[in-house]
Amino acid sequence: MAENSSEINIKKANRAVGSALRAGIRLIGILLVVLLFHFVISMGYDFGYNLFAAPAMSAPPGREVTFTVEKGESTAEIIDGLADAGLIRDKLIFRCQIIFYDKILQPGEYDMNTSMTSKEILMYLDGGPASLQE
Repeated sequence: MAENSSEINIKKANRAVGSALRAGIRLIGILLVVLLFHFVISMGYDFGYNLFAAPAMSAPPGREVTFTVEKGESTAEIIDGLADAGLIRDKLIFRCQIIFYDKILQPGEYDMNTSMTSKEILMYLDGGPASLQE
């Protein structure tokens, strides 16, 4: 009879351990989902913020840069040139701004400044080289 009661106690202990493990695994799963959700929300916020309110590369007065867009140059080449010149921070954001604001980058020579936001640069490139002189 004593052996039966010890076997019953072992089975109860095993069930308790199993239940605790399942609860722990569920808790870890829930925490992972919450962390993933937080990460996705943070990335979405950063992307949206930079799409609509991206800061300039430097504070005023900034640095003057002459940038040339050649006729027939692809959008990707122009974006690479802007990034290489230190005028834009994020190529993907700038490409999305071109699409979102429905702008066309006009060929010409532009005098720009690193204190211009990517949205200002986009509007300037859409208007053509004479857009700031008017």
